[in-house]
Amino acid sequence: AVRDVGAMTQRAVVISTTTACPFLHQVEGSQRCNNFHEGTMNFLTQMEQGTVVIAYSPSHKIYESGRASWSKTLTTLVESGHDVVLIGPMPLIGQEPKFNPRSCSLNQVTTEDCFFNFDKSDVTDIVLKQETDFRNASENTGVQFFSLVDQLCGDGKCETKIEDKLIYRDPSHLSVSANTLLIKELEVVING
Repeated sequence: AVRDVGAMTQRAVVISTTTACPFLHQVEGSQRCNNFHEGTMNFLTQMEQGTVVIAYSPSHKIYESGRASWSKTLTTLVESGHDVVLIGPMPLIGQEPKFNPRSCSLNQVTTEDCFFNFDKSDVTDIVLKQETDFRNASENTGVQFFSLVDQLCGDGKCETKIEDKLIYRDPSHLSVSANTLLIKELEVVING
């Protein structure tokens, strides 16, 4: 969705990601992740002003020991002249991701047996904690927050399929079709 918003608005998009590393300096984290964070921060603080979009998965928990680093990361980006948008975690049900469309048989997919709705109140504690952390960060540092829970759980119901579009690619990622559903709303947040 971020890439599509960039294309629609004719803005350059640079995507930087690494597997299993939250975007913060980890006091007790892996050196590989800390090197990624440091290198990306050096790159971003030297770039001309733009919009930095940071997305986290529910597996990227922000522990108490990392909160100061995370706050410093956001503050440094804002002080460097960037607009910052935090994209919250995707809504998951239960305490562990339980929906994986890749585990559905062809028969289940064609008969709709693979898809279900769940109450917004049933979203995992981990996701709700991150939502709270992101909302607090947006209030305390001046960054914007884009809630996937709010976007994908309209009317208090979270769906695994909307308008015949699969929402989840797997337990950790949204599908391409779900991202297309978010483009207009994300464009408003990114472009103000």
